[in-house]
Amino acid sequence: MGNLNSFVQQLIKAVKNYKLSKKPSEETKLFIDQSYSSLLSSQAEIGPIVLVINEDKIMHDSDILFEDPKRITSLPLFLYRNGIRSFTFLEGINKKEFSEFVELLARKEYTSNIGLIEDLWGRKFENIIYHAVEKTEGYDSFKIQEIVKDRKRLSAKDLSIFPVATEKGSLTALEDTASAYAPKLKINRKNAQNLLLNSIRDILNFERNPKKRMQILSLFKSSVNKFISSGGISFLLRSKGLLESLMDKEKEQQTRKALYDIYDLLSTKDAEELYLYALTSTEDKTIKKEALSLLVFMGVDIVDDLLNVLEITIDEGLRNAIISLLEGIFSYHKDVLVSQLELASGSTLHVLLSIVESSGDTYFIPHLKPFLRKGENRKAKKVFFRILPREEMIKYIEDPDISIRLLALEEMKEIWGEEEFNIIADRVKSRDFWHYPEEERKVLLDLLATLNVPETIEIFKNTLKKRHLSNPDFYKTKRFAIESLSKIKSKEAFSLISQYKNVKYLKEAVERSLRNYERH
Repeated sequence: MGNLNSFVQQLIKAVKNYKLSKKPSEETKLFIDQSYSSLLSSQAEIGPIVLVINEDKIMHDSDILFEDPKRITSLPLFLYRNGIRSFTFLEGINKKEFSEFVELLARKEYTSNIGLIEDLWGRKFENIIYHAVEKTEGYDSFKIQEIVKDRKRLSAKDLSIFPVATEKGSLTALEDTASAYAPKLKINRKNAQNLLLNSIRDILNFERNPKKRMQILSLFKSSVNKFISSGGISFLLRSKGLLESLMDKEKEQQTRKALYDIYDLLSTKDAEELYLYALTSTEDKTIKKEALSLLVFMGVDIVDDLLNVLEITIDEGLRNAIISLLEGIFSYHKDVLVSQLELASGSTLHVLLSIVESSGDTYFIPHLKPFLRKGENRKAKKVFFRILPREEMIKYIEDPDISIRLLALEEMKEIWGEEEFNIIADRVKSRDFWHYPEEERKVLLDLLATLNVPETIEIFKNTLKKRHLSNPDFYKTKRFAIESLSKIKSKEAFSLISQYKNVKYLKEAVERSLRNYERH
């Protein structure tokens, strides 16, 4: 900070002294030497230096390096009125180039609003990039003017748009211009950030000097770091897109490495914490969506944190988005999902089981099978049967465990083919059927009714004819049979049900079933 202050303060003194003496006096040369030395020291510390020009200030990031409220004789105001919004001093600037820059500023009349940009253009400084706006005649707005140092090289609608942190958030020189002079111009922070990224893209496309390219990338890297620190989710997401585009096309090895180094910043622990913080601490759905898009970048390492977020969020939209992200991650890392299943419990286990169910992947069958014999996790058992191949599921309807038999029957939902019909029919026709648990009898009858064939009606007929001695379970089972039979929409089923309309203990079930027939 001290070197930056000295650089600007001595620069101001050099310009003022030059204007007074009308030539480069010894005192002027001393100020130039001191300013240049401080510039080099600052560059050694932080790389290329971006000075942002305001109406009465010269700033670096949020730091005011010079302020002059006198206005008429103010260097910042002179620069500002001429459209200058920033100067970027690249590493490699020599003393001769710097002295010529000071001389150019000193020779201009401060009350003039014209000529400075043309003079800067004419000098073609190699290591000083300027960013300017231009008042467009006939319009109450400003447009961004592309300042080209060399038509064969580079565009300078560029580096002044790097963020200036303030108490109000991340602002830019471009935003200051828009708010102060063009209230009708729709320039917001997102527009400014897009301009920045577009400028980086254009500069890298046109600039062939390796040293200059590395300096531009250094500024890009610095900006990404700043936005990670200040919470610039939107900028980071757009940076990710730009980096991927540049890496895809760039062939020069040093530049490719620099791009990958910047790209890696997006997956650091600090970046991860920012993305997760954005998910849980803001109501802005756009920011949450952008944070999730960046979390994709973190891959399998983010699984534990996403599951933790799921446990504390009640936002249904966010929950669904996180689950969708987890599904994508687990589709490539099934082993990680298996590990999570072994450790999870409660709502987290429920989410993981839903992801397994959604995948329908038989890979998980051996890992879910232990759930059948332990605990009371019905969800795990249901998912097991839902991804189990049909030919294996049918084997479980004779399992010794009633809960497993029931789940297998429920998940069959309907009879597929002759083999399944025979298995279900045999269980209904057996003597043991009447001693099965009530719920199992009902499920078997419902399954049987899903296949409308003459044999089905015959089995129901025999079930209803079964003799008993005032056994309540028999009454209940026959009522189940009437209700299941009513699901078969056929004349034969209707006729069979009608035969029992005068049987006292079946009368209510028969009347209800017949009404259903009439409605259909």
